[in-house]
Amino acid sequence: GRSERNRKTHRGKVQLEDLRKNSEGGVQEKMNNQKQETSMKRAIMMNMFWALFSLLINTLMNFLITPYVTNNIGVEAYGFVALANTFISYVDVISVSLNAYAGRFISVAYHKGQKEEANRYFSSTIVADAVLGGTVFLLGIAMILKITWFCKIPQELVPDVKRLFFLVLLRYIMVVMRTAFETAAFIADRIDITERLQSGAYLLQAGILLFVCLNWFPHVWYVGLASMSAALFLLLANVAVSRKLLPDLRFGRDKWSPGAIWEIVSTGIWTSINNLGNVLNNGLDLWITNRMLDAVVLGQISVVKTIAFLSNSVIMKVSSSFKPRLLMLYAEKRMSQLTELLKKAMRCTGFFEAMVIGLFSVSGYDFFRIWLPGQNTKFIFWGAMIVLASDLVPGTVNPLYYVYTLTKRLKVPSIVTILMGVANVISMILLLKWTSAGGYAVLLTTLVINGVHFFDAPLYAAHCLGLSKKEFYPTIIRNVLSAVTVTGIGHFLRLHWPFVSTWMGLFLKTCLAGVILMPLLCVLLFPASDLKEFLWKNKR
Repeated sequence: GRSERNRKTHRGKVQLEDLRKNSEGGVQEKMNNQKQETSMKRAIMMNMFWALFSLLINTLMNFLITPYVTNNIGVEAYGFVALANTFISYVDVISVSLNAYAGRFISVAYHKGQKEEANRYFSSTIVADAVLGGTVFLLGIAMILKITWFCKIPQELVPDVKRLFFLVLLRYIMVVMRTAFETAAFIADRIDITERLQSGAYLLQAGILLFVCLNWFPHVWYVGLASMSAALFLLLANVAVSRKLLPDLRFGRDKWSPGAIWEIVSTGIWTSINNLGNVLNNGLDLWITNRMLDAVVLGQISVVKTIAFLSNSVIMKVSSSFKPRLLMLYAEKRMSQLTELLKKAMRCTGFFEAMVIGLFSVSGYDFFRIWLPGQNTKFIFWGAMIVLASDLVPGTVNPLYYVYTLTKRLKVPSIVTILMGVANVISMILLLKWTSAGGYAVLLTTLVINGVHFFDAPLYAAHCLGLSKKEFYPTIIRNVLSAVTVTGIGHFLRLHWPFVSTWMGLFLKTCLAGVILMPLLCVLLFPASDLKEFLWKNKR
């Protein structure tokens, strides 16, 4: 009997010990999960901060460049800066089939510990980009020599525009060549380093432009010279960063293979088709304006597109801050966390999109009157409001586009984008030919066509992830309604507040509008639990 009691006592002690260990293990696991969550949030916030900081510098630089070009060379010349960049986007239709997926292949292989495979993709990408760059350079030179066949250019601007296109071509080749090296910061979840380098490049670009403009007679090709110099700096800097962050990821002439190149290109071919659709949607408008209207309208729409570009850049920077973590969650098959992070990313992009539109509805008219005196302020302001409204839905669903890349399912969205692009171009040409809408026709067609993204992105992203078709709609609808509300309030404030005529007055007016609109947007957009968590952390 005593031995039986001893055995029971012993079993009880063992069970208590197991329970204690399990309890400690559970506590330790919970602590580890909390540390990972904190680390994830810190990495995303750092990536986002530096991304937005680099964008701020780029924005300030654009605000300095645009009035310089329009005042000293003419609004017509400014149109050709935007047109040169648009022509490069046509070439990008080809290169994107390789470079859109190169980073994914390199990153996934590296995260899986397949270093030899990662180096094979890394080396193959560099070789393919070098061949592509050489081919594009030769074709670009031929086109530049006969540029008057493609574009209507005032005779006095032809030499300047040719030099501008040549320098923009060189910049593009350098951008293509740095694709593989930028992957290192992505793999290490150190996008903040890339954005710091980008900030430095913007400062270098501004410095070079300021130097040549102050010392020589103004020419529009100075803009191309400055941007090309910045691209060269970024290429060299990213090579150095890649070697420092991932010294085991190296180029080798014996490591590349045609098979690896084909694997990447064949996967990314639908990305090229999708990019062609984007060109039809957003890239041909300037060229059509050049051919069917005149250089003055081209310049005005180029200014409008600059505002759209800056708004899109904010969304892209915010969305890209989440990509390394989304890739990691997808690779680890943590689908519930992936879905929640996608919704959080959409709330963030929706917040910035709504704030841009809301603040611009208050201060945009004053901004253009001060920034570009003597121009058609009414057309430029309302044109900017149209393009910002066009980006409301695409900006909200932007994080969902990365789902197509993660799941390698780009066929359906690419076909949709192509159809949208064809409809956009046909509608634009018909409106310009048969109505007197002028520049508004170029902008309004994109506004209508972009409404398709309210349906295709959330439905297909949910399908790719095996989720309910309604999964993302509560977040999207909440984003759109919040943006419409703050924009309506912004227009009410614009009509009832006095105009301002100085930069200080504009700054104070915008800050006051932000104080009113930002808290309201936070309440409308974010769940109460998120707001409580944010306030609790700030109290601590």
